[in-house]
Amino acid sequence: MSTVNISQIHLTFPRYSYSIEEIVDDLFSDKLDGEVKKFCKMKLGIDRVYKTYDLSKIKVEDTTYLLPDIRLNDMYVESAKRVLSASKRKPRDIGYLITINDNQQNLDPAPTVEITTRLGLNKDVRTQNFQGMACSSFSEALRNAAGHFALGYEGDVLVLIGTYYTNWLHFNKKQKST
Repeated sequence: MSTVNISQIHLTFPRYSYSIEEIVDDLFSDKLDGEVKKFCKMKLGIDRVYKTYDLSKIKVEDTTYLLPDIRLNDMYVESAKRVLSASKRKPRDIGYLITINDNQQNLDPAPTVEITTRLGLNKDVRTQNFQGMACSSFSEALRNAAGHFALGYEGDVLVLIGTYYTNWLHFNKKQKST
């Protein structure tokens, strides 16, 4: 059985951050009744909400589809550069690039197409995109990383995880997630 060692972890958050109180009391105050506000603040267990766009500049009616102010691929590239630097790796050291993300049309073509070029990875780098696989995607990425090494492929594996549909969940430290 192959062993996969995780050498670096880096988190990149969008620049817009709101407390639950800011969201329910200020931004959506006229859209939520008192019981819903109380439930959100007391029972959700969410401390902060991170968004890729400024909630204070939008109208609730206009949220059917929002283009982000910050692109997911930009956040991927920023995180990847930091991880490579911190682990003293060069783009040429990467032999396999895996991205894990939700499946949105604004990500087509697959993120690895853009990321490979922007990071300056080798033109023959192996790539894989996991989209829409929910919780199973991380374990599948680790399994595929182990397979990369077990099959004798050259280079390190870089796994980038990002999302748009769950980026608002940031659990309070007091609450246990299941």
